[in-house]
Amino acid sequence: MKLSFVGDANCNYGIIAGVRRSEFAIDFETPDFLRLRGLPDDQALQKAAEAGRVLVTHDHHTIPQHFAKFIENYDSPDVIIIVQSLPISKSIDGIVRVWHEYDDTDWQNRIAYLDQLFPYA
Repeated sequence: MKLSFVGDANCNYGIIAGVRRSEFAIDFETPDFLRLRGLPDDQALQKAAEAGRVLVTHDHHTIPQHFAKFIENYDSPDVIIIVQSLPISKSIDGIVRVWHEYDDTDWQNRIAYLDQLFPYA
């Protein structure tokens, strides 16, 4: 089955909108869809996992630690971290590429940095 995504509260909306425009079939929701705004990281991860969505974030400081603790007890679709320095166009291309190249059986209980999945020259 194809991956579905949700941006967390700090995910650049331009990335979400750009992915939706680039590939209409991609299911990529805003944080408001799951009411993620204002939630602690562990609760945001829980809601994304319950919805079967890969969480997309820019937060590389706290999410990795919370995710590591979370998957000790629960299964979860992965987390994709997009570093702030990656241009929005490259971020959009990367998410679209993830969607085309992977399905939900490939993405379970791991964290991935988008710029490391698809290094750009």
